[in-house]
Amino acid sequence: MSEKSKFSGLSLYWRTYGRWSSVLRSPYFWRSFVPFFLLFPLWVIPVDGEYRWTAFSLAVLPSFLSFSLAALAIILSMPTGQFFQIITEEDESENGNRDPSFYLQVASSFTHFIVVQILALFLILLTYAYPYIVTSALGFYTFCYAIACGIAAVSTLMSYANLRKEAASLEVNDAGE
Repeated sequence: MSEKSKFSGLSLYWRTYGRWSSVLRSPYFWRSFVPFFLLFPLWVIPVDGEYRWTAFSLAVLPSFLSFSLAALAIILSMPTGQFFQIITEEDESENGNRDPSFYLQVASSFTHFIVVQILALFLILLTYAYPYIVTSALGFYTFCYAIACGIAAVSTLMSYANLRKEAASLEVNDAGE
């Protein structure tokens, strides 16, 4: 496997997610500053040379990551059929480009959730290795953003569930005619 093909999935995720512009326009990104500032004693004041948030986040984050991977596996194992064909269709955008399908948008949302969690885990370890205010602040913000990405992923699941419900009601109506 070539180096380029090893990262093609990540490249697809980043394009489908919308790159940095989507991250910076995301209300979840900006709302992550609320717990970041409200809980500032956790990441500003070290206790016995360690920041208290790191132990807590290491206890919580693996469960989040497990949930994310399981949900993504379920999404990726969707059956074929008319509903699957509909959600995998790409739309024509206003500028003539093709917008990613709903299916790819759901997958990229969960992939983003997973990538942010892995980044948060790395930054927690970096804070353990280098317990400075800068590493603590960056790690704690990323942890807050990972939690917010979890809310975004659940919201995406609700959109999927609603779409699935609408499709089921159409199938019932079609069967009755």
